[in-house]
Amino acid sequence: MPINISPRFHRVKIAHGDCHVVLEFRQFTAEEFSAYMRERYLNLPDDHSNEEQYHLATINFVDRLLMNISAVDPEGKPDIVTYYDVHANEDRELNPAVENWKDHINPLWKISAGFELTRIQSEMENSYLKN
Repeated sequence: MPINISPRFHRVKIAHGDCHVVLEFRQFTAEEFSAYMRERYLNLPDDHSNEEQYHLATINFVDRLLMNISAVDPEGKPDIVTYYDVHANEDRELNPAVENWKDHINPLWKISAGFELTRIQSEMENSYLKN
């Protein structure tokens, strides 16, 4: 099976009960990743006591790259993510067509996805170094 070392996008699954939320990200550039790393660690104390900046940098990075959201049910079938629309007083499908749609996504999911994107980048860099 071929390995694509420069995918156009990444999908990150986040567990939510028996289901998974799937966040889809565009590929990021080396410059974007470097800027994220600088923002993430800039002025962070050696004891990492102030992790708010660390988490905000991750959320900002994720928000810049996030293209879509979907879900997978317990059987692995595609599903949708919904949010509560206070103006309509009902649940509605969450997707990029919703104004400020990224604001409805749980920040902990964004942080988890950021860690996964960092892991993917590290694996790609290790693969390049081995070859």
